Amino acid sequence: MRSKLIPVAFIAAVPMFSVAPAVAEDGPFSANISLVSDYVSRGYSLSNGRPALQGGLDYNHESGLYVGTWGSSVSERALVEGVDGVEIDIYVGYAGEVGELGYDVSLARYIFPGSHDSKETDSTEFVGVLSWDFLSFAYKRDFDFKVHYYNLSASYEVMDGLSMDASFGYSKPDNDSSYRDWSLGATKHLAGLDFGLHYVNSSVKNTPNFDDTVVFSISKTF
Repeated sequence: MRSKLIPVAFIAAVPMFSVAPAVAEDGPFSANISLVSDYVSRGYSLSNGRPALQGGLDYNHESGLYVGTWGSSVSERALVEGVDGVEIDIYVGYAGEVGELGYDVSLARYIFPGSHDSKETDSTEFVGVLSWDFLSFAYKRDFDFKVHYYNLSASYEVMDGLSMDASFGYSKPDNDSSYRDWSLGATKHLAGLDFGLHYVNSSVKNTPNFDDTVVFSISKTF
């Protein structure tokens, strides 16, 4: 069954630590595909410690309005019986800048198809992000599972094509115990691909799928 500590959905498609992607030079559409060694959301593995294939498609208008969809393979063992092994996210938002301060507000719907009761997994979440230079702060509110989530992160390019980043999150359910999650790692852009290596952990102990782990990722943006 799904952990009572957190909603199973994760807004991985909409950037958590920055505003929406800029409109591409060759048009407003962009796509991405990734392979990760473990799909970890807020310290919790939705792929049961196994690799996951992910990808998304976005439309970004020059006004700042964007809409998109993102999906990932997931593990039924990490969720509830009846999940068919796929997560689908649909989101819409608006991003912009005021001076040196960036902002991003969006609404996302997380869907887990299958024969189970959708009330056990599916949810809608509000996301608000403020960013400045290499720092970002995100606030999320899951309306279905009644969870507040706060995240502070930093990402800094230490040399051409190599960035170091760190993240600290705090989950506060309305009717359950709070917990913390954090990550530290690096991303290298090489030969048109982004290679990531991150250590992820949380304050939750002796609970399945909350083990500390190292996540390796390969991604491509089109």
